[in-house]
Amino acid sequence: MVTAEIKDKTNNDIITETDFEIGLIYAKTKDNLIGIDNHLPWSFNKEDMEDFKKITDGNVVIMGLNTFNSLTKPLRNRINIIVSKSNYYKLRNPETIEEHQITLFDKPLLKDLTYEDNVYYTEELNENILGFSKYFGSSVYLIGGKRIYDDGFKYCNIIYETTITDNLLDPNTYKDPVLHYYNVDLKKLPKKENHIWKMINLYTLNTCIKATYKMVQFNND
Repeated sequence: MVTAEIKDKTNNDIITETDFEIGLIYAKTKDNLIGIDNHLPWSFNKEDMEDFKKITDGNVVIMGLNTFNSLTKPLRNRINIIVSKSNYYKLRNPETIEEHQITLFDKPLLKDLTYEDNVYYTEELNENILGFSKYFGSSVYLIGGKRIYDDGFKYCNIIYETTITDNLLDPNTYKDPVLHYYNVDLKKLPKKENHIWKMINLYTLNTCIKATYKMVQFNND
């Protein structure tokens, strides 16, 4: 059974309690670069992609419209949710809602979601992330871009961070590139009584370094 709780919105300490992972998953260079224009700043990285698939397979992935447009198609065997106000309202009409209630679900479609071509759209990312986990009965992972990370990290209970160390692209080879940077500020992560954020995993592969941070409970005894 999934439970969800939100607290302390006023001071930005938003606490999530759920039986599933609400995760932030991202890859960066050592300089915290996560994108050049709308592309990854490295060549295809098999090690990272295999790890990404292993974590997200069978679960919900949430992304911005630019991240989605950079894909050739929705991610297989995952529930793709795109944060796009324009697409959400374009599809928000009685015929669409009624049709998908009848043909896709044994329960009404969440008011925060619309659906088309194997992907869902939502207007914005907020505490509805907990509702998505409960509705679909699975973990939820934020996969980019920077705005999605900024809006959603305060709801997370686990973070998967990859530092890519090989086959990096040179931004200087692009004409007027738009560079996107991101790195989790551990000091700004959500707080919860009797819990701390702790690195629970760190290992090095041939082309990247993997780190996992998790909110874990501790005893004062």
